[in-house]
Amino acid sequence: MNTPLPPSDENAEDNALAEALAASRVMEDAPEPLVRRAIDLWAQARPAAGRLSPAPTAATVGALRKLVAALVFDSAERGLVAAGRRGTSVISQLASRQMLFTLEGRDIDIRLTPLEGGTRWAVSGQVLGPDAMGWADLRSVPRGDEPSAHSAPVADALPWNELAEFEFAPVTGGDYCLCLTTPDWSADIPLAVGVTAQDVGARPSDGSALR
Repeated sequence: MNTPLPPSDENAEDNALAEALAASRVMEDAPEPLVRRAIDLWAQARPAAGRLSPAPTAATVGALRKLVAALVFDSAERGLVAAGRRGTSVISQLASRQMLFTLEGRDIDIRLTPLEGGTRWAVSGQVLGPDAMGWADLRSVPRGDEPSAHSAPVADALPWNELAEFEFAPVTGGDYCLCLTTPDWSADIPLAVGVTAQDVGARPSDGSALR
């Protein structure tokens, strides 16, 4: 009759290692004081919507730093190149359009989306950068005028959400000024809503206008 061998030291070490690994996989809740402190720090970094300061007035905007946004990408220009290769002079006015601007360490992503067969357009965007709060204002600009914060407002200024996003009620095609404002700076960005390839091709090479 065979007598079972006593467990070797190697097996004992393997068992101890397996138990240690199993114990390491057990997740424990963070201490309650640490959780409360993390929540408090997040609330301090981004004010709640109920405590957002009133929208800026023309007088307060005039006292802010005026920044100039530079266009670095326009999907309509890419469509213009493609249209030229096909021998077509006009981009479909029903195509969505994306524009990306830079603004002193910030990226501004603007989207123009056709609605109702292109008779109306959704204008939305996001400010990617260090700013924790701000407002977006869309203003109608008569053709040929310079866009500015003194143009006719389409709607009241919208506060950015917690992701620095904004979206306006649908508008008809035309020339607009997107006015972005924070407690520290403001910027006016011209937008041509519902453009053709010819409109984009006629824009100055410095990107100062989008008509």
